Amino acid sequence: MDCRVKNFNDYAKLAEQKFREQNIRMTTDVRSEKIRVKVREARLDLVPYIAVVGAKESESNTVALINRKDDEQGEIEVGKVLEMVIEEIKMRKL
Repeated sequence: MDCRVKNFNDYAKLAEQKFREQNIRMTTDVRSEKIRVKVREARLDLVPYIAVVGAKESESNTVALINRKDDEQGEIEVGKVLEMVIEEIKMRKL
């Protein structure tokens, strides 16, 4: 499983830490590229989930989740995303 958090560095690092505590691979892309470029690159790398983080998401403790299969899923709490990913790993969907 590879999940990427884009933008808003401190909040992204906290989200990454939560995933790593559960032994789920996650990378944080803190380059100064535009979000569109980062999302496109993640799609080309076949990343199953892309979590986009901005000011609104960091204030509400959520991420804007993009699923490679179903496209955008909207804003979801980090804990719920973590539960969803763990369940998919258990079911061997990822």
